[in-house]
Amino acid sequence: MTIETDVEASIQKHMEAGASPDTRTGSDLIAALQACPYPEVDLEPIRVPSPVLRDISV
Repeated sequence: MTIETDVEASIQKHMEAGASPDTRTGSDLIAALQACPYPEVDLEPIRVPSPVLRDISV
């Protein structure tokens, strides 16, 4: 299959060029998100009550 051959060739080319495997972790992603250059942007979603649920007071 052509796609697999292209992917394999790309991987082989990166390996020959000395590219190292990606060692980033989830902690790195969290740090990158927290270092956002736009601190006024709130990444936390707005919480609203679900209209599907009903109150079950006893």
